[in-house]
Amino acid sequence: MLWHKDMFQPSANLPIFIPDTVLFRPGMPVAWYFSDSEGVMKRKLEANLTIPNIMETFLKKKSKYGIVAYYIYLSDTIKEDNNGILLLEVTA
Repeated sequence: MLWHKDMFQPSANLPIFIPDTVLFRPGMPVAWYFSDSEGVMKRKLEANLTIPNIMETFLKKKSKYGIVAYYIYLSDTIKEDNNGILLLEVTA
Protein backbone atom coordinates (compact mmCIF):
# COMPACT_ATOMS: atom_id res chain seq x y z
CA MET A 1 0.00 0.00 0.00
CA LEU A 2 1.42 3.37 -0.98
CA TRP A 3 -0.28 5.31 1.77
CA HIS A 4 -2.61 4.90 4.70
CA LYS A 5 -6.20 6.05 4.13
CA ASP A 6 -6.03 8.51 7.06
CA MET A 7 -3.17 10.40 5.40
CA PHE A 8 -5.69 12.11 3.14
CA GLN A 9 -7.63 13.72 5.95
CA PRO A 10 -7.30 17.53 5.66
CA SER A 11 -5.27 17.86 8.86
CA ALA A 12 -2.68 15.30 7.71
CA ASN A 13 -2.48 16.20 4.02
CA LEU A 14 1.06 17.40 3.42
CA PRO A 15 2.04 18.52 -0.08
CA ILE A 16 4.32 16.20 -2.02
CA PHE A 17 5.37 17.07 -5.54
CA ILE A 18 6.31 14.09 -7.71
CA PRO A 19 6.84 13.96 -11.46
CA ASP A 20 4.47 11.98 -13.62
CA THR A 21 5.33 8.37 -12.76
CA VAL A 22 4.09 5.51 -14.92
CA LEU A 23 4.50 1.94 -13.72
CA PHE A 24 4.85 -0.77 -16.34
CA ARG A 25 4.41 -4.50 -15.90
CA PRO A 26 5.52 -6.70 -18.81
CA GLY A 27 5.72 -3.68 -21.10
CA MET A 28 2.20 -2.39 -20.40
CA PRO A 29 1.30 0.64 -18.25
CA VAL A 30 -0.54 -0.43 -15.09
CA ALA A 31 -0.58 2.77 -12.99
CA TRP A 32 0.17 6.47 -13.41
CA TYR A 33 0.80 8.72 -10.41
CA PHE A 34 1.31 12.49 -10.31
CA SER A 35 0.92 15.52 -8.05
CA ASP A 36 -1.64 18.21 -8.71
CA SER A 37 -0.78 21.91 -8.42
CA GLU A 38 -1.34 21.79 -4.64
CA GLY A 39 0.96 18.81 -4.11
CA VAL A 40 -1.77 16.22 -3.64
CA MET A 41 -0.68 12.84 -5.02
CA LYS A 42 -3.19 11.44 -7.48
CA ARG A 43 -3.61 8.47 -9.79
CA LYS A 44 -4.74 8.71 -13.40
CA LEU A 45 -7.83 6.81 -14.45
CA GLU A 46 -7.29 3.45 -16.13
CA ALA A 47 -8.76 4.85 -19.35
CA ASN A 48 -5.76 7.25 -19.56
CA LEU A 49 -3.20 4.44 -19.36
CA THR A 50 -2.52 4.29 -23.08
CA ILE A 51 0.85 4.69 -24.75
CA PRO A 52 -0.42 7.53 -27.02
CA ASN A 53 -1.79 9.44 -24.00
CA ILE A 54 1.42 8.91 -22.02
CA MET A 55 3.54 10.07 -24.98
CA GLU A 56 1.36 13.16 -25.53
CA THR A 57 1.60 14.17 -21.85
CA PHE A 58 5.34 13.57 -21.55
CA LEU A 59 6.14 15.36 -24.82
CA LYS A 60 4.41 18.50 -23.50
CA LYS A 61 6.98 18.64 -20.68
CA LYS A 62 10.17 18.35 -22.72
CA SER A 63 13.27 19.79 -21.03
CA LYS A 64 15.59 22.21 -22.79
CA TYR A 65 17.88 19.22 -23.37
CA GLY A 66 15.16 17.20 -25.10
CA ILE A 67 14.74 14.72 -22.24
CA VAL A 68 11.10 13.89 -21.64
CA ALA A 69 11.39 10.97 -19.21
CA TYR A 70 13.62 8.57 -17.36
CA TYR A 71 13.01 4.86 -17.72
CA ILE A 72 14.24 3.18 -14.57
CA TYR A 73 14.10 -0.58 -14.45
CA LEU A 74 15.14 -3.49 -12.28
CA SER A 75 16.09 -6.79 -13.79
CA ASP A 76 14.69 -10.10 -12.60
CA THR A 77 18.01 -10.83 -10.99
CA ILE A 78 19.60 -8.95 -8.12
CA LYS A 79 22.84 -8.24 -10.00
CA GLU A 80 23.51 -4.52 -9.81
CA ASP A 81 24.98 -4.32 -13.31
CA ASN A 82 21.67 -5.47 -14.86
CA ASN A 83 19.72 -2.54 -13.44
CA GLY A 84 19.75 0.82 -15.12
CA ILE A 85 18.37 4.12 -16.17
CA LEU A 86 17.62 5.09 -19.76
CA LEU A 87 17.03 8.66 -20.89
CA LEU A 88 14.14 9.00 -23.30
CA GLU A 89 14.98 11.88 -25.62
CA VAL A 90 13.11 13.65 -28.39
CA THR A 91 14.92 14.92 -31.42
CA ALA A 92 13.60 17.82 -33.47
